[in-house]
Amino acid sequence: MIDLGGVHGATSQTIDLDRLDWLQDGQTYSLNFFFAERHRTQSNFRIETTLTLKNAELPRVTAMYD
Repeated sequence: MIDLGGVHGATSQTIDLDRLDWLQDGQTYSLNFFFAERHRTQSNFRIETTLTLKNAELPRVTAMYD
């Protein structure tokens, strides 16, 4: 988990997944992330990965709940 918290300039953090012993090659895992930005200018967010990603299928919604 990366939590930069507070007001700050552009900062980078790294997670080395190769160091996580419980991950096994060839398996499928979920990658969940939450990003919140308080400022409308100078926002920075970037993910770099060599993982093979696929889009999540979102649940259908109706006009009643949109």
